[in-house]
Amino acid sequence: MKVFDDGYVFGGTAWDDPGSAHYPIRFGPGRRPHGHEDHLGVTYHAHGRDILVEAGFHSYERTAYREWTASPEAHNVPVVVGAAFREGTATRLVSSSTGRARQSCTLTDDAYGVRRTRSVLVGHGADLMAVLDTVPAGSALRNLWHVGPSLRVVSNRDGRVVLADGSWRATLPQLATPSPRPVGGQEVRACAISTGYLRKADTVTVLSPPAASLLTLIVPGTADPEITVSGGKVTVHTPDGPVSFPPSLDLP
Repeated sequence: MKVFDDGYVFGGTAWDDPGSAHYPIRFGPGRRPHGHEDHLGVTYHAHGRDILVEAGFHSYERTAYREWTASPEAHNVPVVVGAAFREGTATRLVSSSTGRARQSCTLTDDAYGVRRTRSVLVGHGADLMAVLDTVPAGSALRNLWHVGPSLRVVSNRDGRVVLADGSWRATLPQLATPSPRPVGGQEVRACAISTGYLRKADTVTVLSPPAASLLTLIVPGTADPEITVSGGKVTVHTPDGPVSFPPSLDLP
């Protein structure tokens, strides 16, 4: 994992393996000319597939679609319900760490007038991404997840959205915290992302139910990962082995 002062975290499970997982996370100063309101945004590539993507750059045309691509809703971010977004708000990287088995970081800002905090954990070997989004009591958030255009939703029930590319599967479970439990009510919406200048591709966005604290997991390679909670830890049984962590994603 490498942190750049201009506001980017780039990480991966290996730098020299084209089959490795990798991701960027956005923080830093507020939006600059031609920039996007993508703070706290994350994308994720694993198992040779783009699992989480963002809207991308389409053009400089003055169209509603181009304006949408620069908005928070075009990125994988938490949106505070019923609050107005404040353009150009900076986001602070609170902490970051990397070890043999995982990488993690925590970011925060007040772009909606209340503090929203996102913690991200990415596993090595056993590929997994865990994202915890929180806002203060009395507020609620909904997070958005734009999936790669090669993927389709084949199941959405019991708080789990299953994505497919041919026979390959990935699962997006969501848990309410601090006492982790499945939370249902996800919406799947059609959208289009930009894959290049003046080019679009159809895909879908998963929109979470409202919650003050929400733990989202991205589990590549399986349609039915076992998730257990014991001893104050969440354990996700991935195809490559179990990954355990506290629901707060606070790691020693």
